[in-house]
Amino acid sequence: MEGRKLKSALARRPKDRIGLDSIVSEVAKETGYTKKDIKIVYKAICKAIKKRMWDGQSVIIPFLGTLMPFIKPRCKRHALYGGKKEPALIEVPPKWTIKFVPIRGTKEEFSNKPVSKEQEDSIYVD
Repeated sequence: MEGRKLKSALARRPKDRIGLDSIVSEVAKETGYTKKDIKIVYKAICKAIKKRMWDGQSVIIPFLGTLMPFIKPRCKRHALYGGKKEPALIEVPPKWTIKFVPIRGTKEEFSNKPVSKEQEDSIYVD
């Protein structure tokens, strides 16, 4: 399989996305709670998670993984200016960002999921 060119990471992302309403409907069906109540709880949980991360704490989400705020250090990068100016070396200031680390079981489950020939071929440029 050598010599095949990969599509960009952006082009390899799944095209199908699921929104909050679909998830809320699924949870409502499974639990018997109203959609309105589920959305209220979901928003409260998200607000609490964001507050904890804003305070610099990692947040463990059971059955999924950990959200960790961290600082990307100051670094030098090339600014290309969209080809309109001469490229230059610039200093990028430090900034906060978030990393998600899945729990071991979830990550292992996904890594054991079989990949079909069509799925494999879809990540390469034809």
